[in-house]
Amino acid sequence: MELGEKEEAPSLQEEEDLRTKAEERVKERIGLYWDIAAYLIINGFLVILWALTKGEGNAGYWFVWPLLGWGIGLLFHIFGVVTGEKSEAVRERMIQKEMEKMKK
Repeated sequence: MELGEKEEAPSLQEEEDLRTKAEERVKERIGLYWDIAAYLIINGFLVILWALTKGEGNAGYWFVWPLLGWGIGLLFHIFGVVTGEKSEAVRERMIQKEMEKMKK
């Protein structure tokens, strides 16, 4: 855009598309916040349960396994939400490339 040029206002369709994408991203973030809350609450409960019963038997630090397993899944969810826009652009480029191959 040149200096002094006015930027065109987005069309109604562009505005609706933008809103739809924004709503989707907000929904993904809220879902992530709920997953983090569930992870912290449930795994906190497991650690407390372990602390209250650790003297019984030779179970060791069993709470670590669900903490790690769920934590790995949570990291993938976080990565997906954080890189969502970038992965969408990569996906679109791959689709365009595939369409070009199909045209040949």
